[in-house]
Amino acid sequence: MRAFLTLGIESQNMPLNSVFRWFIRRRMVNIEMVRTMPVEVQRSVFSNLLVAGRNTSFGKEHGFDSVRKLQDFQRNVPIRTYDEIKPWIDRTRNGEHDVLWPGQTPWFAKSSGTTSQRSKYLPVTR
Repeated sequence: MRAFLTLGIESQNMPLNSVFRWFIRRRMVNIEMVRTMPVEVQRSVFSNLLVAGRNTSFGKEHGFDSVRKLQDFQRNVPIRTYDEIKPWIDRTRNGEHDVLWPGQTPWFAKSSGTTSQRSKYLPVTR
C-alpha cells in the first residue's frame, strides 16, 4: 500500500520535479559563474544597473548613458551625504516616478536615527 501511494505521488509531481530540476540546474550554473568569474559578473551587473537607471532623473543628471567603466561612474557620481541626496528621496516619497530608479518606489525603510537626531527614509524597490 505504501509503495502504491508513493508511486502515485511521484507520478503526479513529475512535471513539478522536472521544472524544479531545471531551475536548480540553471541556478547552479549561475552560482558557478559567479564563483569562477566574479569580476566579469560584477561588470555585467554594473552595466545592467546603469542601463536600467539611465532614464531616471538621477541617471540623466549624472550621465549614466556615457558611463562605460567604473572610473566614469566615480567621476560622474560623487559620494554624498543623506542630506545631499534627500531631494531625490523626497520626490520619490511624493510619488514621482523614475527619480532614483525606474518606476515608482513602492517602499521606504525607516532608519533608527542613530547617526543623527532624525530617522532617514531609504528607498526600497524590491
